[in-house]
Amino acid sequence: MKKTFGIIALLLCGIMVLGLIPATAEAANFPLLDFGLRVEKTVEQSGDAVPGECSFVFVLEDDTAHKSLADYGIAMTGSTVATDGTGVFWGTLTGTVETGLVSEDNGWVKVSTDEEVYECRLVLTEQNDGYDDWTYSDEKYTVVITCDIIGERAEANVYPYSDGVAALADDAATPAAFTNIYHGRATGDSSMALWCMLMLAAAAVAAGIIVYSKKKSSIL
Repeated sequence: MKKTFGIIALLLCGIMVLGLIPATAEAANFPLLDFGLRVEKTVEQSGDAVPGECSFVFVLEDDTAHKSLADYGIAMTGSTVATDGTGVFWGTLTGTVETGLVSEDNGWVKVSTDEEVYECRLVLTEQNDGYDDWTYSDEKYTVVITCDIIGERAEANVYPYSDGVAALADDAATPAAFTNIYHGRATGDSSMALWCMLMLAAAAVAAGIIVYSKKKSSIL
């Protein structure tokens, strides 16, 4: 009886192992495809203080079908652009597409009848972190991610924002450009001015005391 149970256990283990092999092989057939999205970040200054090093966060999302990036099989691996001072800075937002989730059921649109090429339309905006010294950009752009399953290639193209399913511009030549304005004030200069005013006031008080003392002495 024990021998029979042992044989059955071995058979069950063998079936489980054989069942895992196809699943592993199937998962290996759906690689992650990388894509990049260039962003132009302009920093302007309105106050007398120069901004230091900053990091701005960008959000890629679906604002029409109310799907998450995970529903599309998309994950952002880099969503910030770093700046230092004023001027124009360039950064690249990065992400991956899980090809096993690229299908019309998950919101992708098949754009080629003879090839496995799909597209999805998303919106790119800048996250407002709420710092008082900054005016954040309210620009938004339509981003079309194209995924070629057979060619194992993914790319992201930027267009002027187009609401819903409206037609896009003919060319994807629009840079994803965002402008932020820094309104900070130089606290060092104002502190020095206040210190000088206090010193002058103290000197005036001291001079008044001396004059008063001399007058009082002369009367006595």
